[in-house]
Amino acid sequence: MGRTIFLLVSVLLFQTFTIVAPASAIAAINHSGQVTALHVPIYKSHLQLKPTPLVAQTTFSQSSNNLPEIVSTSENVKFDVNDISFLWPVPSNPREANELIASDEKTADGRSQIWPKSVFDTIIKTAQTVGVKDSTGNTSQINFNDGLLQDVFDQQKTWKIVGMRIDPSAPGSSSKIVNERGSVPQIRLIMQPVTVDSFGQVIVHDYTAHLVYNFTKGSRRPAVPDKEKFSEMVDDLKRLKANLAASGGSTDGKPLGVHPGFKMRNGQNFRNALKTFIKKYAAEENLFGVSFMGLAPPEPWIFFAMAKLNGSFVQISAPTLGSNKAQMLSFLDNKNVLPVPVTENLDNGKGVSTAMLFEEDAQSKLSSPVFAGQARPRFREIPDIIANPERAHFFNTDCVSCHSESVRRQNLDIKTGDALFRYKLPIGISGVDTALLPDDSWNVRNFGWFPNFRGAVETVTLRTANETAEAVEFINHEYLINTPINNAVAKDNGIGGANLRRRPLQLSELGKDGFCVLKPGESVGIDAIESGGKGFMKINVVIPNDSCPSFKGDLFIFQKHFDVSPITKAVAKKNDVGDVAGASLRRRPLQLSKLTSDEFCELKPNQSIGVNAVQAVRDGFTKVNVIVPSPSCPSFKGNVFVFSKHFNFD
Repeated sequence: MGRTIFLLVSVLLFQTFTIVAPASAIAAINHSGQVTALHVPIYKSHLQLKPTPLVAQTTFSQSSNNLPEIVSTSENVKFDVNDISFLWPVPSNPREANELIASDEKTADGRSQIWPKSVFDTIIKTAQTVGVKDSTGNTSQINFNDGLLQDVFDQQKTWKIVGMRIDPSAPGSSSKIVNERGSVPQIRLIMQPVTVDSFGQVIVHDYTAHLVYNFTKGSRRPAVPDKEKFSEMVDDLKRLKANLAASGGSTDGKPLGVHPGFKMRNGQNFRNALKTFIKKYAAEENLFGVSFMGLAPPEPWIFFAMAKLNGSFVQISAPTLGSNKAQMLSFLDNKNVLPVPVTENLDNGKGVSTAMLFEEDAQSKLSSPVFAGQARPRFREIPDIIANPERAHFFNTDCVSCHSESVRRQNLDIKTGDALFRYKLPIGISGVDTALLPDDSWNVRNFGWFPNFRGAVETVTLRTANETAEAVEFINHEYLINTPINNAVAKDNGIGGANLRRRPLQLSELGKDGFCVLKPGESVGIDAIESGGKGFMKINVVIPNDSCPSFKGDLFIFQKHFDVSPITKAVAKKNDVGDVAGASLRRRPLQLSKLTSDEFCELKPNQSIGVNAVQAVRDGFTKVNVIVPSPSCPSFKGNVFVFSKHFNFD
């Protein structure tokens, strides 16, 4: 269910940047307290807290409470997809099945279990009451093989971890989603029931539970990401990566599939390290949601989710299903997907779902437009939309769609032409192991094991791989690589602005999706610029512009059409004067009493803005040009006035 239950308790609105300035930062302030010069570059790693440097050690520590120490490290470590998503191999014998991590494994502090017994009992009991009614009034309800598996499914030890995913920013890490929905770091554990029969044969069952652990501060709404804890987590993931490399393994350049660490000769060390990591972070207080997929054997597949509210887990409804609290997929009697979701994963407020691709005439409609009077999208582009994490997420897309986009693509032999709706894989980040894409109609796994008539197969969907790639890019840019961010501002070049281009070509040689126009004054945040030949410069866009949200990563510009300057940071200080706890952003350099309510906005202490120009004006005011606005004051960008003494320019 991917990111689909990232926040089952609260709806997040914004992410607040916490930026740490380097020690070399210099701000010159004259005797009147006005800032006269500013030399403080913003670094990508400063948009989140920078991870603590790792301590080099030479051996593994097998302590249950401490991760193996790193063997060697590099200051500019970059993650790839297998560094944050871990898929276990299907066990081939009872010994391997027994080595899997069971849900009743004690956490590192010894106070609870990975899947606490009380929560486990609630989920398992609720699962057997969940059903979906079809158009004839008949209800399909989850059951454990008509009770034959009741005893074993009721035991925590039956449920094994088959996959783990680390997400720095749920429900998504694109700037648009973060601005709309906020950002929550998560660990997601994928568990399935695994048994061994009397003949010693390992049996993987077609049921799944996704446990979601959130890492936020306090109970405020919107939630505040616990960036310190996630930085610690990133450090531990770096240890895993470095120790694997020291043992002769590598995750770099490997597509998302069964993790390379399991294939090593000393794979047990890797398994132990993963178990230690999970036991450290899978604390009961962080478990906020569980989603579940079960069967009414032999079908349909039924999906539902539960969230922690006031300390107890209760069943919830998904935003795309109205008041319905479950959804099913069936291939019998033309039931297909019920209830049919109401999605909004397109820019015009409309939406698509794979329910459209389960209709009997789906094959014949692949080249037809989905909506009358609108050329795009076509039916064949639905999987691209669902698999694109910049478009589809928990709030606008249903469970069945996220679990079936890859298999419908395979079953209908869908091939798309241009990349209008397709997710653009970031440069240097791997994709999916195509051998693990589902091709069996009944395989609705996102990331886990699908039991077929020949045993069980490891499965990864394209959506899961894309979500992972997006998450890797976010971690690399915001936590790992200490590169200054500059602001590239479009100049008026006589034709209404400047262009961002996918390739270093003239506009006439690019399709309409190959470039995007920035109006004069609009800008993008970049962390690299180099010659691209023929007057072009190659840039890496890490802060896209709202006018061109999909234009990020490696792009090309005419340098003469842009002004490039550093982005710096201003942090609100604690100010106990009057009713102002922090500091104010103002449209004009006047006292608050002389401004209307829409002409100023309050920043709390330690909230910040990113600026690229600072100019002292009068009466203690400073004029700043806001490039990165505060989530608390999103409309206060461009020229804004502040009291310089109320801000730290560090």
